[in-house]
Amino acid sequence: MQVLISHAVEDEPAATALKEMIRRCSLNKVDVWFSSDRSALGGMPIGGPWFSELHGKLKATDWIIALLTPQSISSPWLYFECGFGACSRSHSVVPLALGLPVSAVPMPLAAYQIYDSTNALSLATFLHKLLAADGILYDEEMTRTVRESTQRRMIEHQDAKAAATGTIYEQTAPAGGEIARLQSFIERRFVELYDMLPSDKRPKLNLELTFDASEIVSEKPAFTLNIPSGASVMDVLNEIYFRIEDYVRPYTYLVDWTILDTKSKGDMSIIEITERVPANLVFSSDRQYKLVRLHGGDDYIKLALHRTRRTFMR
Repeated sequence: MQVLISHAVEDEPAATALKEMIRRCSLNKVDVWFSSDRSALGGMPIGGPWFSELHGKLKATDWIIALLTPQSISSPWLYFECGFGACSRSHSVVPLALGLPVSAVPMPLAAYQIYDSTNALSLATFLHKLLAADGILYDEEMTRTVRESTQRRMIEHQDAKAAATGTIYEQTAPAGGEIARLQSFIERRFVELYDMLPSDKRPKLNLELTFDASEIVSEKPAFTLNIPSGASVMDVLNEIYFRIEDYVRPYTYLVDWTILDTKSKGDMSIIEITERVPANLVFSSDRQYKLVRLHGGDDYIKLALHRTRRTFMR
């Protein structure tokens, strides 16, 4: 299988990390290429006509991964490459966001399933589906170390770009014109139809969460997380920790730091969370429950930490 990473030249480190993850996790069964690749066999061949070489690569490509960043989102070449792939075969374009809110991705790329390279669950889902498209077995445990390393490299790259420019991406209002009005109408109509569905029939929507980390990380005052619909609260906490792990100790949520809901002014303590979680998401009528005594609060905390260390904040 041939995969092309469409990207901005400034995002070459992120494209390299992505290529290495795919090649390693597929045991080199997936051939990954991108134009700015500095390796001996990567990038454009020396001495060849540039556009004809690119055209040949695009014709041979099975999947185009569009690396969407604040640097690439307005690149005409990215849309040219994705448009070429979309016209030549179906289901060939995979948008992968980096440092960009999913809601900020414009049409036509917004019409595709978008994954977030800085989110552990989303990155794992992207890799799983990409390998499955070529019939390659995906092993979650065997690929975990590579995925976590790639996620950190992605976060570090975008943090470095944001620090270099002194800006944090902010979504701007859509430009005027018929296309903008049509997009607005479609979005409003979708909300109306969604509200009409019975609650148990509604599709689960992704979350786009913004956090102010200025009290913990002064040089990175805010960041946005794209959270897949199937994620748990623990997944969200894990993603937050990836951004602040150099400034807080492991396993210190609700000890050294917490999350404050700026609208309700309440902190997201265990009691606060349990008050918000519907009972039918935790309990089920087809099960039986047993009440047991705890031999002191310390034992309960040790048990909770033991379970946490297996799945959270490794």
